[in-house]
Amino acid sequence: MPVDAVSDRDEAIVQLCQARWLTLLVIIGLSVVPIIGCGSADAPLDAGRLASDTPTPTTEIIRGAVTPAVPSTPAPTEPPVYRTPDPSEPFGYGEHLLMATDTLSLRGVVEWNQLIVTGSVAAILPARWTTPDGKRPDNLWEVVPEKVTIVTPIVIELDAPPILNRTSESLDSGRVIALIHGGVVGEDSVVIQVPWMRFTIGERVLLGLSTRANSFGSNPSGAIMVDGSPGWWIEMKWTISDDGLATSYIDSKPLVDVVSGLRAVIEPFESEGWPTPTS
Repeated sequence: MPVDAVSDRDEAIVQLCQARWLTLLVIIGLSVVPIIGCGSADAPLDAGRLASDTPTPTTEIIRGAVTPAVPSTPAPTEPPVYRTPDPSEPFGYGEHLLMATDTLSLRGVVEWNQLIVTGSVAAILPARWTTPDGKRPDNLWEVVPEKVTIVTPIVIELDAPPILNRTSESLDSGRVIALIHGGVVGEDSVVIQVPWMRFTIGERVLLGLSTRANSFGSNPSGAIMVDGSPGWWIEMKWTISDDGLATSYIDSKPLVDVVSGLRAVIEPFESEGWPTPTS
């Protein structure tokens, strides 16, 4: 074969191999590896050499440098400062009592109370402290409400003899003073939320009255003297309407039924003895 012909053939083979390797590199990028042989037309393909020369795709994971987290040190905190209230500052105390709404126990009403009376609201007196002289205590924070509190006296004009009287009071005056636990005196206030702490002048009522401590709203024990007369804590209230219904915070019933029910409970106690009121 002429030398020029051989040179031309070799150059063509080289160009063909370059084109095929370019195709190979592009396809490798698509994860497809074809096997293409290049060499002289007369020489057999060297499979071992081709295998070693074929590029193999690899995946390289580049990791950034990891900086260890430095634990933060919390800033020092100052303990809270609790200031003892100044006894001369305005004072406020409140309780919101949740009351049972099941059937009212007349036996419980009789056991809890020293007086059960009917009458009309004759007057609502100004709220006052329960101290003996009616003055503001020296340090309210130490005594309110268990030892000293604010009350609003309600004057009840009786319209019948007491249904129950377990006190030493004759009630010859025909009046009794019922105490609402709570009121406002100057800039001081005590608020006890119970259903019967609202009265209006002229309202006719049936009341259970007691000297019991902690009856409703952590009140002090005993009767509270108001203008020389004892005041009694209100344990229960019915409002009596013109049609003869007695309405409590639970239900409405004819007044005659409520009174007869109370008397039925009272009668055995009068012959067998009275239990100590539950505190």
